[in-house]
Amino acid sequence: GLEIEIKPDNPIDVDSNDCFGILEKINVIERVLKSSIHFNTIALYGNWGSGKSSIIKTLMKRFKDNDKIIAIKFDAWKYEKEESLSYALLEFIVNKLEENKDKRIKYKIKAIKDDVLKSGRIVLKSVDISLSPISLSFENKDVDCKDIDNLVKNLEKISEILRESNKKLIVFIDELDRCEPEHILELLSSLKAIFNASNDNNGKSSIIYFVAIDKEAVSKAIKTKYEDIIKAEEYLEKIFNVSFSMPKIITLKDFIKSYPFFNNDEIAEKLAKFFEAINFTNPRRLKKVLNKYAFLVKIKNSDDIDDELKELIPKI
Repeated sequence: GLEIEIKPDNPIDVDSNDCFGILEKINVIERVLKSSIHFNTIALYGNWGSGKSSIIKTLMKRFKDNDKIIAIKFDAWKYEKEESLSYALLEFIVNKLEENKDKRIKYKIKAIKDDVLKSGRIVLKSVDISLSPISLSFENKDVDCKDIDNLVKNLEKISEILRESNKKLIVFIDELDRCEPEHILELLSSLKAIFNASNDNNGKSSIIYFVAIDKEAVSKAIKTKYEDIIKAEEYLEKIFNVSFSMPKIITLKDFIKSYPFFNNDEIAEKLAKFFEAINFTNPRRLKKVLNKYAFLVKIKNSDDIDDELKELIPKI
């Protein structure tokens, strides 16, 4: 049969294959996340297909056996059909902690779970971002300050349970770019106004929210909802304590050489210069082009394909 070797369009483990040239970026982020410096909200900016998910996958692997860090990943796009993306996030966090192997955390979370989710339903399922991109309003007019305070206190309880167990929770939020504009803004606004409000008296929390986001997607979402009332840069600066950015240009030569057809320094160098010259450097788009080439080569050289079909493919 015809075997086609193509690279799947999935995040990669950069520790095993740094074809993006982003290993040093990951090392810096890892040091920040492990440090005692408290950044409650961190952004990783990068265009669609730039490798943000690969950074998250690699960090999740590195933290897997860390005794002091619990790392979980929330794929926002998978929950977009839920009534509220921010409530889906809250429920995801609570459920993951209830599954934790540390029994101190498991049973303490189980004891407060119902109250946490009840307060979350009242507040987060009523969030209305139609009036302001930062200050939340609510569709349900019965929601008042007491309800919000109760939710924040419950989030503080979760943070305290983690602190008592000498644990830090890192919530990686990925695939937010793929969501509808109102869902992007609903989650980001809730992150700022509610989730990030659960700090102790010193302004510290045992929970870090690490969000991979495309600035362009946020800019379009804001323009859709608010026109030019607020700029994306200003909006994001108010939400995130610190941010990292994906490299503008990946190490193209190494990326191209990872394909057996181009595993030659001279050819890879020429192709890299060509792609850079036309500003075609997005990893996901490059992968699609090179996979298509690999597919055509396989057909052209296969004994299982008739000559008539082969003639339709240019000599490559």
